Amino acid sequence: VYDGSLAKLLHAPGGLEGDVEIPEGTEEIGPFAFYGCKKAASIRLPGTLKSVGDSAFNGCSGLSALRIPASLASVGAYAFSGCSGIKEFSVEKGNPTYSSVDGCLCSGDGRILIKAPAGDVTEAEIPAAVEEIGTGAFGGCLKMEKARIGPGVRSIGQDAFKGCSSLKSLEISEGVESIGKYAFFGCTSLEEVRIPDTAKSLGTWAFGDCSALRKASVPSSLELGPTSFPQDTEIVRRRGKNN
Repeated sequence: VYDGSLAKLLHAPGGLEGDVEIPEGTEEIGPFAFYGCKKAASIRLPGTLKSVGDSAFNGCSGLSALRIPASLASVGAYAFSGCSGIKEFSVEKGNPTYSSVDGCLCSGDGRILIKAPAGDVTEAEIPAAVEEIGTGAFGGCLKMEKARIGPGVRSIGQDAFKGCSSLKSLEISEGVESIGKYAFFGCTSLEEVRIPDTAKSLGTWAFGDCSALRKASVPSSLELGPTSFPQDTEIVRRRGKNN
């Protein structure tokens, strides 16, 4: 279903199956347009596409890869959430806004990690150039057991690792300054975490519903809310750096 100009795709039938090709001339894919199209095996984005709306492909679990055309300049929040089968994002040469780094969809300069492929990821090593892990970037990576957030990262966004239920080992390096709301919500296998001394803010429910989290080591200067960690988690306050 398109709007009157035939440039904006508003809605695709939920029963779409197999290989889907969006017609050339399409410039915009609206919010939730392909929401829950689980049987679509591939979706070809046209070379005329300029923007993808919020949650446009949310729940398209049958996709294994997605190629971003050079024309695409805007991707909405949670556009690829629930695409649990994607193993790689690729970006056509000449796109100034987006790039592909180790199969992840990143900003053109590589500083923002927008979305990681959820497919078979068992271990996350953040690319060296990344300074910000975007909203929902690793959300729903159900097989991921280990994540190392390197010293170049300054910000971990809202819902960044939400629902990574197999995550057991988490290393957050010094350098991270902010951890967003619900960033690690529902990481039910995580037992222990250390928040770095550089952290200045920790969002509400950042480690909410982390039912196995026994211990959290945090700097004494960091302000915690009543929902930052589960009630049963032991909070250890550190006074000196690197303790």
